[in-house]
Amino acid sequence: MNTETSKNLRIDIQNAIDSIVRFHGDSISNSTLQFHWALTGMIGELYVAQYLLPDSETGFSLKQKRNSYDLKAFGKKFEVKTTMKDERKTEIGFDYINPSKFDILVLVYLYSDLSVKKMKWFSKKLVKELFLPRVIAWKNIEKIKEEDLTKNYWIAYKQFSENEGIKARIKQVDEKFPQRGRSFLQRYEELVNAILKPDMNFNPDLDYLFQ
Repeated sequence: MNTETSKNLRIDIQNAIDSIVRFHGDSISNSTLQFHWALTGMIGELYVAQYLLPDSETGFSLKQKRNSYDLKAFGKKFEVKTTMKDERKTEIGFDYINPSKFDILVLVYLYSDLSVKKMKWFSKKLVKELFLPRVIAWKNIEKIKEEDLTKNYWIAYKQFSENEGIKARIKQVDEKFPQRGRSFLQRYEELVNAILKPDMNFNPDLDYLFQ
């Protein structure tokens, strides 16, 4: 990617962000407009692209394709999950996280005006070590099989809450499938602590993440 192409792409990304933000503002003041959830996901991907682009002059692409990774840079596939919910009031959940389709996962948290509150970056290895199998949230305990525990991943929590409902289900799965070493409940608590750390975490160590 030459310098001029890179410059134009940066401008296009910023214009796209500005357009989504303007439409979001219009939808708040105009009851005939509705801000679709897909636009929240799209602006999160654009913010991550904007962050990565200055250092990634080759092989950069935004896929915008469902059921695949969201963007590519440095020869790595990035999956982006975005929320604009307030974790003090609403349960925050990220779903359908499939490490077989990406190298790096980025969780993007937005303020109510769609500016970035924080980003959290996880390598594929960390996702497998910390995130929870999706079946814990969506399947009856008696129907969960051992092979279900290594597929799609998930996380949900509510800040300033004990999250007893979620933890009770996790404990049931731990009892059904005794784990060597860290239990699913330990993984859950470590992950929530990592997500809720106050640091903005805008400067991920990409070399470390790429290991």
